[in-house]
Amino acid sequence: MKCINWDKEYFPAKELAGLPGLLRTSTERGVQLRADREIWNFQQVDAKGGPGGKRTEYHLDSLPAETRAHIHMQREQAQPKKPRVKRDLNGFKDAASTSPAAADHSHLWAYYERKPERAKLDAQRKLAAITAVEKLIDEGESRCDAYKIVAAQVGDNWQTVSGWLKKVKGVDRADRLPVLVDQYAGRQKKAECDILAWDAFKADYLRKAQPTPQACYDRLERSAKKHGWTIPSLKTLMRKLEKELPREAIILARLGAEGLKKCYPDQERDHAVFSALEAVNGDGYTFWPHVDFGDGVVVRPTAWVWQDIFSSKILTYRADVSENTEVIRLSSGDMVERYGIPSDWWFDNTRAAANKTMTGGAPNRYRFKVKEEDPMGIVPMLGATVHWATPGHGQAKPVERIFGRGGLSEYVDKHPAWDGRGTKKRPVPLAEFLQILETEVVTFNARLGRTGRGMNGRSFDAVFAESYARTVVRKATAEQRRLWLLACDSVTCNRDDASITIKFYNHSGGENRYWSEALRTFAGRKITVRFDPEHLQGEVHCYTLDGRYIGAAQCILAAGFNDHDAAREHARQRNSYKKAVKTSLDAERRMTALQAASFIPPSEAPAPQSTKVVKGTFKKAVGSELTSDGYEDSFIRAVEQMKELEMERRKTRI
Repeated sequence: MKCINWDKEYFPAKELAGLPGLLRTSTERGVQLRADREIWNFQQVDAKGGPGGKRTEYHLDSLPAETRAHIHMQREQAQPKKPRVKRDLNGFKDAASTSPAAADHSHLWAYYERKPERAKLDAQRKLAAITAVEKLIDEGESRCDAYKIVAAQVGDNWQTVSGWLKKVKGVDRADRLPVLVDQYAGRQKKAECDILAWDAFKADYLRKAQPTPQACYDRLERSAKKHGWTIPSLKTLMRKLEKELPREAIILARLGAEGLKKCYPDQERDHAVFSALEAVNGDGYTFWPHVDFGDGVVVRPTAWVWQDIFSSKILTYRADVSENTEVIRLSSGDMVERYGIPSDWWFDNTRAAANKTMTGGAPNRYRFKVKEEDPMGIVPMLGATVHWATPGHGQAKPVERIFGRGGLSEYVDKHPAWDGRGTKKRPVPLAEFLQILETEVVTFNARLGRTGRGMNGRSFDAVFAESYARTVVRKATAEQRRLWLLACDSVTCNRDDASITIKFYNHSGGENRYWSEALRTFAGRKITVRFDPEHLQGEVHCYTLDGRYIGAAQCILAAGFNDHDAAREHARQRNSYKKAVKTSLDAERRMTALQAASFIPPSEAPAPQSTKVVKGTFKKAVGSELTSDGYEDSFIRAVEQMKELEMERRKTRI
């Protein structure tokens, strides 16, 4: 097909050959001969290949009517009309664009945009045809001849082309295209459906059980036969359901809130706002093979993994029989020992991750009962910020993605070493599992060809190392190391001797008591104790509830009932303690109680004050003694007066 620029006034013979009206002169020489015979208007331009470096081009008005109609149609189709907004000289919208006519203008083009592409192309063909008709009429052709010439080229009769032109009569030229679009809306007649049948079908289909449409329709047919309902076909019912109910409502009814959540696009999070080790996130994952932990414990191991958010590198991990406080604490300690202290830590709000040992004292911590005497967690004591993420949500916590397709689950759970093993009856030794897990983690971090944002084909190790080299990292002190190396518990000091008791749970059960002179001022108060669960007979480290270090307390070992040497040593230590306390008390008492009493001045009793209250003297009048009869009469009169007063008071209230 020829590639011709139709938007010009002169055309060379090579481009005109074979066009409508020139079909018989399908060669360049034939067009030139006809032009000479009919004396077409032409011009000569500089061009290669022509005689004397010149090329002859013929004017549009000299061409046959069919050829001109074809060129006008090609011009119109090459530049389809689009909606435009009128603006003034300053670039602002014209006031006419906000008028009711402009509103109709926008509705026309909105209707056009809703039509399928086939209808749009047909409307452009019609617009090109009527534009060609108008051009031919303007160039002197009769209206009837113009209709017939264009109709022959578009493949319709001339009455149809005339109808297209009448349809756009009085319409602005910019709005002709949406007016010419086919308004055929398809079959509008709807099949009958009883309202009760329709409600029954929706109630059956829109359930969490997710029944198939066919099963729902089978039950509907039985109900319709019993109650005399009129129902259409299953395809009609499904089309009606999809038309009347939004897709999101159907998903919510059948898949629930989790399914609806997938209908909304996830948030794009840019990890480049961090640097290496600035932000980390952790999560636990249970691997597939069963592992023998010894002592008859055979379970699927669970590892707590810390991942750097910036580079996606796996920093550290620890595996245990379950996701618990100890495995999280030890994994966190490995990370801080090896790399440093991150500024932001992301946890999910599960019972194991939101434990008081790690995150106690963090705001918005909605796990377990929060008490004022709860000890401050390790992360807040390290000066880091705790963030809570939604469990099972990879966008909020990227570490969950490394357990999915192409991650550790692919390389560890499906490792060939577990072939024929890894079941509960044939478990894998713990040492072998940890060795393979370490190998796969190292390989996972060093794998090249990463395509994530900012990776550029490098490995997680390379991206982390580049940023870590120029990042200022906080290192842990010896005091801070005790935070994650030791377990944590909140205890109350004995109100008498300030000793503390820690219960431990093993095959024998029991408890140990600990004491230190530094605990004397904390008798009857709660403190935080950090200890090594593997060495309960050693010393424990005591802290106040807000994290201030008190000191180390030694274990008070139990002695035999008849051990005289142990009793003698205990008495010696107690006497030394009493002597030290007495010495410190004497140092504070620099005067006796009698010396202190000599400084107290004597007190004098205040002088009595005169009073203006005078005691009255009341004497009985002569003859005022009442007899027993007179006394009774006076009492009766007093009662009558009280009744009269009560009656008057009631009348006043009414």
